[in-house]
Amino acid sequence: MSVMKYLTKDKLLGLGIGLIFPALAVVISYIVAFILVKLFRIRPGRRGVFINGIANANTIFIGMPLNTALFGNRAMSYFLIYYIVNTVSTWAFGVYLIQNDDPTQEGKKKERGKIDWQKLLPMPLVGFIVSII
Repeated sequence: MSVMKYLTKDKLLGLGIGLIFPALAVVISYIVAFILVKLFRIRPGRRGVFINGIANANTIFIGMPLNTALFGNRAMSYFLIYYIVNTVSTWAFGVYLIQNDDPTQEGKKKERGKIDWQKLLPMPLVGFIVSII
């Protein structure tokens, strides 16, 4: 309901430049997570979940009530912009990392140059993008 109420088409277009900061925050989070995987020597089979735990936040159950308590409903459109970036990150890249983190495949030669579009564009992400449009 918050998306329908606080994130109108005009606000979304007006906050377009505001997508840079949440996207940059997510990219930095992924970089930090990849460094921590190497630093802590996280074993295969747990790397994808570890990276997601750092880079992709629980924006709805924790972030939204916290944002509302701290800043009120006036900040809801900014929160929803971050939510969009976080959701796209989770479904486009996060799920891909988890699915490809198979510990039984370590050391085996993987096929190069072949992209599995079903893994890269899962249906929840496609539905989310269609609903935003």
